[in-house]
Amino acid sequence: MNHCLNLKQIVLTVSLVASLGSTFSLSAQTLAQEPLLSKTVAVRPNLTFILDESLSMDWDCIYKQNSQNSFSPYRYGIAYSCLSDTYQTDTAPTLSNTDMRYASPENNQLMYDPRKYYTTGFSETGAPNPNSNAAWTSPGLSNGSVSISGSNHTGRAMYIAKSSFNVGTSTSASSLKNASNYNTYWIFNSGSYFGYKAAGDTTTTRNTTNYLPKPVGRTDCVANATRCTYTEELQNLRNWYTYHRTRLLAAKTGISIAFTGLPDSFRMNYATLGEITRSAMSVSKSNLGQPITTTPSHPYGRLTITATTSTHFANGSRI
Repeated sequence: MNHCLNLKQIVLTVSLVASLGSTFSLSAQTLAQEPLLSKTVAVRPNLTFILDESLSMDWDCIYKQNSQNSFSPYRYGIAYSCLSDTYQTDTAPTLSNTDMRYASPENNQLMYDPRKYYTTGFSETGAPNPNSNAAWTSPGLSNGSVSISGSNHTGRAMYIAKSSFNVGTSTSASSLKNASNYNTYWIFNSGSYFGYKAAGDTTTTRNTTNYLPKPVGRTDCVANATRCTYTEELQNLRNWYTYHRTRLLAAKTGISIAFTGLPDSFRMNYATLGEITRSAMSVSKSNLGQPITTTPSHPYGRLTITATTSTHFANGSRI
């Protein structure tokens, strides 16, 4: 049903809930400061955290609003028009690698963007995750190949809109999907080479120097004042692939960053939208691995799990 499908973006619903008998009052509530696992009697959680881990969270697209509007009449249904979608059977089109609405980070916010620094987040123990060593043979890390001077080169193509194209406001499908409106930057899988093809051009050039000037947000690029090196760009690409490539990967990385700085006295009531049959549970920061290691499961369950979570508080549930 459309009302279940129209919110297929990362859903992280976090709300403060205080229970005073059969009534709810934030103004009169004092949050407990003792870790849950050290209590000798059962206690209620301080916070409710609901994570969407339904099947669509395994998809690799979140479209900007103007790009999504270009799919009319599928403005909501387009949420399941990722390249990797094999679940839904609706009539909305599944995109191809050549459609810039999917392939460019200007439109698809989960696509690799060389202007962004992709952090690794933290593990369930609170330690920083290691840098990814994803191999070029990993499915989806490399996304194309190009012929340069008679030789074929494979790697990652990154599509950034030319300055004269209003990519952030256009709702024209023909314009947004047209590769001639985007400059193509490459990082190749051998020889420490970069590549570049100007928007509308047919020739790709190759060099060991990055064609893209160092973006302001790339604080990981320190070896060169004006460009990210091949090693730095490849590491950023690998970290994107391992920790940010899908909706759920990005959500779990964000969760780990948001929760790691909290004190050990923090407690929360945790539930997922996809787990229809399981009751909401209380976890402490020491059990943060539960949301961080979640994998996609059921397609729906929003109303059911929200009701379950509400009942958890209303009934004074304990663990």
